Amino acid sequence: MGRAHDLGSLEVGKLADVAGREQVSNVWVGGRQVLRERQSTTVGVPALLAEVREVVGRMQAG
Repeated sequence: MGRAHDLGSLEVGKLADVAGREQVSNVWVGGRQVLRERQSTTVGVPALLAEVREVVGRMQAG
């Protein structure tokens, strides 16, 4: 991906590391928190679920 200089290993100055989801509760990407206590800070889950339900209802209605 051409990002070996700042991604892909656990070193000071790198932008990300890798862990299993069981160990992850908080995530920052580029200095911005995107997961707080296992909850997305970037996606409104209730609004997303409502939209999915609406789309599924329209699909089922034909």
